[in-house]
Amino acid sequence: MNMLTTYDINPNTAALLPVKHLDYCTLIIETNGSYYINQPSLTLIKEACLKGYSTYEGRREAVRHYTGFHQKVPIPINPYQNIYAFPTQSPHQFECCWLFPTHIQSIKPTSNSKGSIVTFKNKKTITLSQSASTLRKQMQRTAFFTMLLHETRSFQN
Repeated sequence: MNMLTTYDINPNTAALLPVKHLDYCTLIIETNGSYYINQPSLTLIKEACLKGYSTYEGRREAVRHYTGFHQKVPIPINPYQNIYAFPTQSPHQFECCWLFPTHIQSIKPTSNSKGSIVTFKNKKTITLSQSASTLRKQMQRTAFFTMLLHETRSFQN
């Protein structure tokens, strides 16, 4: 088990998953490994937004303003590094996972169709309780905002 005392979300971050354990509370999945840390996912997301020169609240409000999304808002953590993430449910719920769509290869329903299997480009898989259609919708919303942001930047240059 790889325990970290600090972690910076980076272009290799693929997912942040909550864990119920005394020594750590987040499982970090990267393209080349997995790590545990005793910081909640939302704390890591907020710190990463600050390193990208904004606040989590500011980024969330901007997405809400330009898209009309009000729940499970995708977050442009650091658009300069193309780091975007979306929550699987309300970020204030313990069970909320954060997925980074650039690393997702596919989202398929589980055999009972009540959950989903997320396969990353490195072939690692995770099973989540949210339906595949819900997660695909979150991916589409993130892609929509990413496209909107890049079009706006191109227009301004």
